[in-house]
Amino acid sequence: MTLEEANSRLKAVQLTEEQLMKLDILYHILNLDKDDFCKIVDAVGVQKLTEQRERYKEFFMAKTMQKCNILNFFRGKKMNRKYEFTGETKTIETEQGTVTLHRIRALIDFGDVKAGDIGGWIEKEANLSQEGSAWAYNNAEVCGNALVYGNALVCGNALVYGNALVYDNAKVYDNAWVYGDAEVYGNAEVRGNAEVYGNAEVYGNAEVYGK
Repeated sequence: MTLEEANSRLKAVQLTEEQLMKLDILYHILNLDKDDFCKIVDAVGVQKLTEQRERYKEFFMAKTMQKCNILNFFRGKKMNRKYEFTGETKTIETEQGTVTLHRIRALIDFGDVKAGDIGGWIEKEANLSQEGSAWAYNNAEVCGNALVYGNALVCGNALVYGNALVYDNAKVYDNAWVYGDAEVYGNAEVRGNAEVYGNAEVYGNAEVYGK
């Protein structure tokens, strides 16, 4: 987006060339259309956006993040937290090296989860959305740049890592692995000893399982 084009779309602020350069990274990460992006700049302000932009690569991993949630995030509206770390940790070995995982505990009731329930393991909060009913149960593990959100469930000894996305009402359980740039969504299920990886997409009512 050129400086002239940006300023013609903005109402509350007028950017300098230096400000536009700082926002350009954010614009490409979010992959919104120009009008939506400029509405966010108007609503939130340039300074706040440029101060926060280093956090965005993790927060906006989900390609289907709703625009209303994006705007709330930029405005600084706090999301209701549904889980916390228990303080219990463990380490696992991945292709990227040693990773420290944190056990999670529910703070509120949602889905079939009750406040106080102990869940599975995640590396960081960017791995499991604080919104919706998404949850990691049992000894399930989510790490790397992977994200579980919506109403998706990861259970048993399942492992989700890399850049994988699991969302909507999808389920990954038993000893299944989802990794790479794979996506599991809709009402799809991956179970048993199945592995879904690369650029694979499992969706709809599909079931993938391995013995």
